[in-house]
Amino acid sequence: MTSKAHSSWRGQVVPTFTGKYDTNIKTGEDYDGRTLGDLWGMAPKSVPKANAPAFIPSTYIAFDARNHAVQRGRGQFVALTGDIDKGNVPLVDIITHTRVLFGSEAAIFIYSTGSATPQDKRWRIIAPLMEPVPFERWNEAQEAVSNYMEANGVPMDRSLAKAGQPVFLPNVPPDRRDQHGQPNFYETYIAGERGIAL
Repeated sequence: MTSKAHSSWRGQVVPTFTGKYDTNIKTGEDYDGRTLGDLWGMAPKSVPKANAPAFIPSTYIAFDARNHAVQRGRGQFVALTGDIDKGNVPLVDIITHTRVLFGSEAAIFIYSTGSATPQDKRWRIIAPLMEPVPFERWNEAQEAVSNYMEANGVPMDRSLAKAGQPVFLPNVPPDRRDQHGQPNFYETYIAGERGIAL
């Protein structure tokens, strides 16, 4: 049985939005808040890349949540994330490295990006934390993850260590699907329940 402590990360509410230009900075409205549990293992959307769903792994969801400086000061971060946009690294290697990093029981969600192909595999990683942490501690852990992965031959896009950087969620655009609407390529891995302790 899964302990409540192991899965408490599922209730953490994070700001979500669509695309890199979606902002509430002029409206003053809070962002749509969804729990990590809601996002966990979600099936890929089928929208153009410019409208792809995204989130910030912080509990701060106010109108200025996409501002890096604001998130650094006010955000409490609830997941480590990774972006692998080159190297054509097989999924099994990403699983192996993240299990070494986070442990055999850690909750890990890995999925191919909307621009990935069988010949050019690209990945995103979400690994929830046991409890929210301030930016400095989170950023240190983000950089440590990238250092480990790169030391093991996995090139990382380090922009996800920025406080307000969007993490794009599963999406396979319509132009990357077949005539039946099925993705030409999509791979995912989801397992574990324990949040990571920092």
